[in-house]
Amino acid sequence: MITVLSGANTHAISEKLAELKQAFIKKHGEGGVEVYDGQQLQPEQLHGLVAGITLFATERFVVIKNLSQNKALIEPFLSVVKLMTADIEIVMIENSLDKRTALYKMLKQEADFHELGELDESQLVEWIQTEVKRQKGTIDTQTARLLAQYVGLNQGRMLQEITKLVAYDPMLTKQTITQLIDLSPQDTIFQLLEYALSGKSAAALKVLEGLEQAHEDPFQAASMLIWQTHILAVVHSGINTPDSAIAKSAKVNPFVVRKTRLLAQSMNRKRLRHIVDTVALCDVTLKTSSNDPWRVLEQTVLSL
Repeated sequence: MITVLSGANTHAISEKLAELKQAFIKKHGEGGVEVYDGQQLQPEQLHGLVAGITLFATERFVVIKNLSQNKALIEPFLSVVKLMTADIEIVMIENSLDKRTALYKMLKQEADFHELGELDESQLVEWIQTEVKRQKGTIDTQTARLLAQYVGLNQGRMLQEITKLVAYDPMLTKQTITQLIDLSPQDTIFQLLEYALSGKSAAALKVLEGLEQAHEDPFQAASMLIWQTHILAVVHSGINTPDSAIAKSAKVNPFVVRKTRLLAQSMNRKRLRHIVDTVALCDVTLKTSSNDPWRVLEQTVLSL
């Protein structure tokens, strides 16, 4: 049997893998568990890995990570997998699979295939409430939505933050979230842009100062500002287009589109052009001058 765990949601993949592994161990013991990095495997190893037997276990649980990234393995794998015996369970972990390939088509047809992408906003908020309850805490929907905005879509980080919050106070509130959790870098830049575009220059500069004092990379901050501006332009151009359609076209989460739409609705095309030009000038200046990058970013915030 082959199980495929594919997608960007590493937390969901880890949970599903742990569930499968625990079920195998409960039935057959730990001796048959094997884990391989597909990028380190050689083609000649595949036959013994997929169809061989060992002296240590009659039943085998074989985990292969990102085999698709090793092009030399794909054809040999497609050949030897036909020889796979019933006493071997293979779990393939794939961050991304090209749907045009023979490997994807075979796995999609023959394997137990799980596509585990990031949750959208409503799914994440629901998951937060379930997880808080599991940890004996309480949180309402509005506060769960705020927590999602602070932490972002990464469920692994979200789990850590929930555990921290519940340990501090089982009743999660806006006050404990803002007190104990730092915004993700991406959301920090969004907040900076939101302040700047709302005329709150002092607040925007304070956010920027916080990034500098935390020794963040100013060029990375600039890259995130460019990305946020790009998303703003995309959402503005599709102001009457559903969030899901924009998200699919721009390859971003609908949660990001929904959040950006509030900014986009507050400006006309001329204002958007000024924002795009200002951020583009920032990018050019950082790449062509020796000016202090933090001061360039300061000037950009003031110009916005």
